[in-house]
Amino acid sequence: MSAKSAGVTEDDFVTWSKPASNYSGEKDCRAVWRSIKIGNGIGEGSLYKTAIEAGWRDEPAKVRELPRKPRESAQDVWDRCLPASASHPYITAKSGIPDGLRIYPDEAAPLTIAGMNCAGALVIPVCSLDGALTSLQFVPPKGKKLNLTGHEMRGVFIVGELQSDGRAYVVEGIGAAWACWKASGAAAVCCFGSGRMQAVAEQLRTRHPSLRIVLVADRGKETEADKIATSVDARTVKLPADMPENSDASDYAHEHGLEDLEYLLSAAKAAPQRFNIMSASALAALPSPPWLVKGVLPRRGVGAIYGPPSSGKTFLTLDLCAAVSGGCDWFNLRTTQVPVLYLGLEGEDGLSKRVRAYQKAKGDCQARFVTAPLDVRIASDRRELVKAAIAADCIDGLLIVDTLNRAAPGFDENAAADMGEVIAALKDLESQTGGMVIVVHHTGKDSAKGLRGHSSLLAALDVAIEVKRGDSLRSWEIAKAKDAGDGDTFPFKLSIVELGTDTDGEPVTSCIVDSTIPQGALKPKAPKQPQGANQVLALREIRRLIKSEGVERNCGFLYTAAVPLSRALEEVAKGLADVEPKRKPERAAAAVNGLAAKRIIGSRDEIVWLEPGS
Repeated sequence: MSAKSAGVTEDDFVTWSKPASNYSGEKDCRAVWRSIKIGNGIGEGSLYKTAIEAGWRDEPAKVRELPRKPRESAQDVWDRCLPASASHPYITAKSGIPDGLRIYPDEAAPLTIAGMNCAGALVIPVCSLDGALTSLQFVPPKGKKLNLTGHEMRGVFIVGELQSDGRAYVVEGIGAAWACWKASGAAAVCCFGSGRMQAVAEQLRTRHPSLRIVLVADRGKETEADKIATSVDARTVKLPADMPENSDASDYAHEHGLEDLEYLLSAAKAAPQRFNIMSASALAALPSPPWLVKGVLPRRGVGAIYGPPSSGKTFLTLDLCAAVSGGCDWFNLRTTQVPVLYLGLEGEDGLSKRVRAYQKAKGDCQARFVTAPLDVRIASDRRELVKAAIAADCIDGLLIVDTLNRAAPGFDENAAADMGEVIAALKDLESQTGGMVIVVHHTGKDSAKGLRGHSSLLAALDVAIEVKRGDSLRSWEIAKAKDAGDGDTFPFKLSIVELGTDTDGEPVTSCIVDSTIPQGALKPKAPKQPQGANQVLALREIRRLIKSEGVERNCGFLYTAAVPLSRALEEVAKGLADVEPKRKPERAAAAVNGLAAKRIIGSRDEIVWLEPGS
């Protein structure tokens, strides 16, 4: 607040904030700056006092002499100024014009902003679109631009004549405004910094619906300008990519001339459309989505590998990581070689032995590992993880989080709000790393019901792989896949690898995945059959009811049609012709519960559905 009172600009605040440990991006930083209101008894003196306490000693005498008189209005300061002339150094340097500008005279009452004397500075009025003066910007003969202390920079300065049905270039500074006006003859609107471009563009669009708005952002601000253009139906002009960061249209004109700038401005591009309407032929011609593991893992998204304890899911996950990081086939499925980062949060020693076993039996594993604890819900933890991943060149690949519970300690996995927070964190990691994020998770007590926890997790996943343990073999299958067929099953077994002996002379072993098992080795289980006449009738009625009234629900580990349990009980009871009326509800419930116990049907949250094979 004190810095804002002293005239520090929004762009300077962003630059100053970037090295801070809690910096979360330019957008958030600018939002914080705009939320700070000047006043409440906190003025520029607090800034200097804090600076002195921190060791600042630049002209301390002037600091101690800071005026304590009441703050002047922008109009009072403006009235003291004199008309500017074309000979002012800044106007000359930028090939500008003095129209509408003034000079703060040497003989006027001293005006100091952020420790700088404003005598001789070019003064630019900051006005609302209605023409009301809101603040002033000072451009000293030497040094940075300064904003009038205690006044929000909520306004514009317009070079040229703004016509409601004409064209207007929105730029950050007055130098760029002069250049665009001279090159095109159209009005140029100076918004005083990139942080003000959104608000100014919105105000122009509201006030002048037919105005052709063109955003000319400084070099390096193109992405934000594209977003603004989309929101206000504007066009954008991009400076050449080889120009230095923060160069503007004025710099381009000085280097290439006004004629070339005119050509650049005439090539303004329409804002990217949010909705791209395609023909059927264009849609059909789109390339197939890229895969990490063909037909199983997409190149980007959020997925899960899950199964009951001791099913072998961590061994399987490590085997997957080694295959993808090395570009090797996995279960005879083609992979795309990408960087792999494995967050092993369930014990460094156990993971170390598994990696050693893999290396001894199968060769080098090129994945990278992190074993330090973290909480994916904490933005700073995600930020530090991504920073480390970038430093190790482990982005745009595969990120494994083993396990979900260790990555979000203490969260209630059955609560919608808690699970929603975790899902948002995983999607943020996917966005920041630019690749695929896989979490390792568990099933509940009833493994047939799939992923443990709130059903919103499965709904949010792009792919889910279920790991199962049979009597002699283990297997994994695609339980959910957006762009592939689910239900494919791949058998494997765990082979023991001896790693040596411990300090007591006892053997140290671990396991590796053996995927050389033919798919026919898995014997299909005989379909489960209802027992007794009532269960037979109940299954028939539930099948009929689901066919006629079923609604797609997130049931078990797949989306499938389901009906309310109450409707099922009602219809089953009606069909029990040989049962006394008062006993029909009891017998219907027994038959339905019997089918659920045999896993012929599924039942949860007051709905019922048919299990696969039923």
